[in-house]
Amino acid sequence: MKTGNLPDIYCALISTLLSTNLFTNPNLLFYNLTAAWFVPDQLDELFAIYNESQIYHFNGFDWADMNAGLPERLIWLGGTAANDLYVIGVNETSGDGVMHHYDGSQWNTVTLPPD
Repeated sequence: MKTGNLPDIYCALISTLLSTNLFTNPNLLFYNLTAAWFVPDQLDELFAIYNESQIYHFNGFDWADMNAGLPERLIWLGGTAANDLYVIGVNETSGDGVMHHYDGSQWNTVTLPPD
């Protein structure tokens, strides 16, 4: 796990965001950032949700659209590694919460327990 106090970790995340082509890529405008997460101890492995619907991966050199194709409004992401990532969203029709897991190759819906 990344060590250090929380402000230092957030500063490292923002520094990584600012040092990428985030501002020059018209698809990745900073003000559309919904959430961002980096792999602990690997600040060059960054994931971000934009426009509450698109998930991007930064590999230390370039941003790539993960083409998740998830229909929900996405609001959070996090995990333990680049091949163990979760996103949480809201189904706009039903209002129900949804969760998806990325295993390094594909997204799968996580079955949530009933209320």
